Amino acid sequence: MNNFEEKWGEEFETLVDEVMEERAAGEPNALISEDQMKERVREEVREILKFEKETKAVTHSIELLVQLGPSIFGQDRMNVIFDEIRHAGEVLIESSEEIANSPEKTIEMIGVTEETINDILKLAYRQYEQENWENAESLYLFLTILVPTNADLWMCLGSALQNQSKLLEARECYTQATNLDGKDPHYPLYIAECFLFEGDLKSCEEWEEVGRIIAEEGERDDEVIEMFDAVKEALVAAA
Repeated sequence: MNNFEEKWGEEFETLVDEVMEERAAGEPNALISEDQMKERVREEVREILKFEKETKAVTHSIELLVQLGPSIFGQDRMNVIFDEIRHAGEVLIESSEEIANSPEKTIEMIGVTEETINDILKLAYRQYEQENWENAESLYLFLTILVPTNADLWMCLGSALQNQSKLLEARECYTQATNLDGKDPHYPLYIAECFLFEGDLKSCEEWEEVGRIIAEEGERDDEVIEMFDAVKEALVAAA
């Protein structure tokens, strides 16, 4: 099963069935089979649910900035931040297809400054340190929308999710981080940890091996190696 469908469960299947019923009520299309139509519908529903999740995260992030931002950054600075966010939202909507095709150009296209990214990051980190996991999740997800090619942001989002036991979603974030930076052993390590907590020992072992190879091929870091050893010991104990 697709990870996205697994995550949304019955809600995903219900939406797919509803859209399929609407399509069936229209004129039949002899050029496309029912299976092909269903796959198209599945992709549409995936995009709808993804958009809804991102919209909620952005809305929640702005609410947090309104509530907490002035006391941290001052109102004048917050006015600048909100101007940049407002402009970024307009560009994200108007140029969504171009951004999707060139995610590395997102930050350049939307015009959000590094200072603003860092200020939102400070707020996200504070929420994380205070163990306000849902707030941290929203803020880090907002940041991945603004800077989709930053592996560390995906890792932070994954950690916020993992701390809520949202292991499947956390794995997806760590996998995205790995795809963006295949030389950092931490990302596959965290994927292995998630699989371990889920009880999928085979997948845990595979990712532990991947990460250990990366760690051993790079600059020696005894602390990272110890983390892999801890996962290995837990695997042996669970087998």
